[in-house]
Amino acid sequence: MNLNLWRQKGRISIWRYEPLNKNFPGWHLSADKVGYESLLELLNLLELSPFGSKRTLKLVKPDICLASSMLKKTPEQKILITLSDLGAHWQLKAGRDKLLFNIGVQKISILKAGIMDAINGEYDFSVGAINGQNIWFW
Repeated sequence: MNLNLWRQKGRISIWRYEPLNKNFPGWHLSADKVGYESLLELLNLLELSPFGSKRTLKLVKPDICLASSMLKKTPEQKILITLSDLGAHWQLKAGRDKLLFNIGVQKISILKAGIMDAINGEYDFSVGAINGQNIWFW
């Protein structure tokens, strides 16, 4: 399949906690099984695509009872995933109307492993970089 033919399926949520807390840095991700599988399919296609290839995903609000229900969740509405020309690149940045995620080919495997662990029932772990650049799975 071609990256341009890929269509998002399932439910995917990404959020941050407010106020930013040293115990909950970075972004938090949850999805149903179909959403995770759809994200894996996208990442597999992105690995084989030219640098600069990108796709925007629509996100849904996270379940209020998911993860820490005591802290305010600030959900993202969209995420733009772009394949970086730097193989080890991993950068998450809040944009005006969407989360911007630049990722290199070498880092895609880390994200895919996290998604597979989440599909297999693991949760409350993070992958990626440090200093608030990680993605937590719930």
